[in-house]
Amino acid sequence: MQSSTLYNKILDKLIPPNHWCNQRLKDLCQADTDFFEHTLEQQGDFIHFLCLVHLYVTDNSEYKQLSNADLSILIRTHPKKQILKELISPYPSGISNILKKLNNRPYSKQAYYELITLLQDTKASNHLQHAPSINPNNIKCIYALGHSWRDLKVLRNVKTSKDISTIIFIHHSCLKLGTNYPEFIELTSLKKINDIEHLIKWFMRRVVKINFPAPPWLGNNNIRPITNGTQLMQKSKAFKNCISDYLPDALLGTCYFYTSDYGPAIIKLNRIPFFEWEVDEILGPENTLLSNRILNKIYNEFSRNGIERKVNIDFDQPILNMLSGTWR
Repeated sequence: MQSSTLYNKILDKLIPPNHWCNQRLKDLCQADTDFFEHTLEQQGDFIHFLCLVHLYVTDNSEYKQLSNADLSILIRTHPKKQILKELISPYPSGISNILKKLNNRPYSKQAYYELITLLQDTKASNHLQHAPSINPNNIKCIYALGHSWRDLKVLRNVKTSKDISTIIFIHHSCLKLGTNYPEFIELTSLKKINDIEHLIKWFMRRVVKINFPAPPWLGNNNIRPITNGTQLMQKSKAFKNCISDYLPDALLGTCYFYTSDYGPAIIKLNRIPFFEWEVDEILGPENTLLSNRILNKIYNEFSRNGIERKVNIDFDQPILNMLSGTWR
């Protein structure tokens, strides 16, 4: 057996010290002197297999009773597929092939749970089986999407959290807009897209063709409405804020945005039950707060045109549900 320090360093390279499966690996090696050598002889998918065993063993009454020594011998002497079949129910077919596509580093518990769930979904499983490799961001993104989007080619190119945010935003926007604008839920052209950049272009080509509903107030020289998706995306980028997230709501007419030379500022209006419109938020670039003097100027401009500032009213949930169902 290696010296204790070297031994731990080798194990920590396989599974980092702060990872939830690190101690299990050390316990198995400590309980069974052959398990250390066995681990070093295995391919990269062994670590993912071990993480799955550790994750699901507590849910299996038979495996839960095994000592680390017995479990280590079982892992060394039995096929992986047999062990996973006994631990995971329903067992997702093709998991052995999937584990070989994962990165060399172990994933989070959530990533493994989501992966197993996806492999139990026919469309997602088929997509993952044909993917050249699968990273945690691929899993997170596909898991967050609706069933109809789970086999799109573009999902194979998800690498960063920004990619995830972009795809999920477009997906949620298309779902919201699909009822009124069927072109947003037409999947034939979507299935041909291979990368994130082309997905964004696909979405924007449809967005720019749609103007927002008529603004609640036409504005003046100092305060002007944002009247289409292109303008909203441009202002979101210029002000470094997240108003672009409200694009589907703006297209559907449940909120409206204005820009103001006072500040400068972005003003968000909400459409509300009975009261029509209210000024919800006024913020400067990067969501900075504005002085009371500037805020009052903007509030007064809107007030003179029949739009008042937001008033917080505490409705009971049943009443709120009834109201929100009446004005849309």
